[in-house]
Amino acid sequence: MTIKRAGFYKKRQVNEGIRMMTKQRSLFQKYLRVNLAIVLVSFLLIGVVLLIFMTSYWRSEKTALLKKNAEGISVVASQNLIPLGDNSYRIDSRVGTMIDLFAQNIDAQIFLTDGNGTPVLYSQSATTFAAAPPWEEFFKILIM
Repeated sequence: MTIKRAGFYKKRQVNEGIRMMTKQRSLFQKYLRVNLAIVLVSFLLIGVVLLIFMTSYWRSEKTALLKKNAEGISVVASQNLIPLGDNSYRIDSRVGTMIDLFAQNIDAQIFLTDGNGTPVLYSQSATTFAAAPPWEEFFKILIM
């Protein structure tokens, strides 16, 4: 009988040891899950912040580049004006070709306007806008 009891006690000790190990495993798994969740949330937050900063930087760089290109085009156009008399001018035909090439290179649509905002010359990529000439509405949208 004592042998059976000793075996019973051994089984009981083994079972308690297994329970302790499963409790430890479940506690380890809980900590592991919490730590993994913290790391994943941290990566997501860093990614979102990085995306916001990169988008802002890209927009400011693109805007600065477009302003620089617009200034360059206006200088070239003003240098290629042909005076007609009575304070009126005509733009040399070579400027149109230059504007088309420039628009293709910078992947933009270029409009040269007079002082009132009426388009005088535009790039070939802007022909979709030229086909429908309610320019006032287009520039109202552009200004907004």
